[in-house]
Amino acid sequence: MTPPRDIELVLEHWLADGIDEMPDRTYQSVLDRVERQPQRRTWRLRGRPFMYTYAKLAAGVAAVLIVGLVGWRLLPGLGGSGSQATPAPTPTTLTSQSPAFTFVPPLPNGPVAPATYRLSPLGSDRPLRIDAAVPAGWQGYDSWGILGPNGTGAPAGIGIGIIIAEGIYSDPCHWDAAGDGSWPQPGLAVGPTVDDLVNALVASHAYTSTTPADVTLGGFHGKRLTLQLPADISGCDQPSVDTEGRYEVFSGPDAGLYAQGPSNRMQVNIIDVAGVRLIAILGDYAGTSQANHDAAQGILDSFVIMP
Repeated sequence: MTPPRDIELVLEHWLADGIDEMPDRTYQSVLDRVERQPQRRTWRLRGRPFMYTYAKLAAGVAAVLIVGLVGWRLLPGLGGSGSQATPAPTPTTLTSQSPAFTFVPPLPNGPVAPATYRLSPLGSDRPLRIDAAVPAGWQGYDSWGILGPNGTGAPAGIGIGIIIAEGIYSDPCHWDAAGDGSWPQPGLAVGPTVDDLVNALVASHAYTSTTPADVTLGGFHGKRLTLQLPADISGCDQPSVDTEGRYEVFSGPDAGLYAQGPSNRMQVNIIDVAGVRLIAILGDYAGTSQANHDAAQGILDSFVIMP
């Protein structure tokens, strides 16, 4: 008879060969988040903790393997006094029909390789996620913005930002009603629906707007309109945390995307995502190339939204 194998020795041997180092790309991803360097200081940085996805995934895989090993050892017929050996089960062969797990990496800060990335526009502590296909030459910004190859400034920049707004400012250039440079400050509150915000934007005399049209992003419906912001935004109120004035259209703590330069043009997509009024803004200029505009539109069209 063969003496029973000691399960503790088996586990000890298996764990001794486990992973004790993370891949270089994992360290780099963490460093990118720790050492955040905004690509354009005019995009408000929302500092939010980075979720250590690789570590969680590795821990989950290790737990599954340990449970499987223990369960296999406890099956009858694996040796011991008076037992008969049981034939090993036929291994399952993965085919093209087998489900596959696809990991979507978080959007990093800075230039990215062309791929699909996951955005967390409301922060890691809130559930909404968006997967977007980002082309070559574009840049990620703090998990809520995607910047064009030439940045977002005038006269030919472009970028996409995803925000939430509680309302709008009646005078976007002079939003500092408190006179102390604090930000954010309350604006004109609007109702909670997509139409409430659209109607407020159309009624404003601070900029011109196109006629709202129906739009669908990531399977969620809403309205799209384009705002043409003024050519002269000099002399606008300056936050105490900044060194230049800001032309602020939207108000609210999660609405920190303002004019990136004179004559900035904002394509505003407002959709209802399971009760959340989400705003995806494509900002560009008359001088922005058609190729970059088409690429930005392609990013919006690629959205997969997960509330």
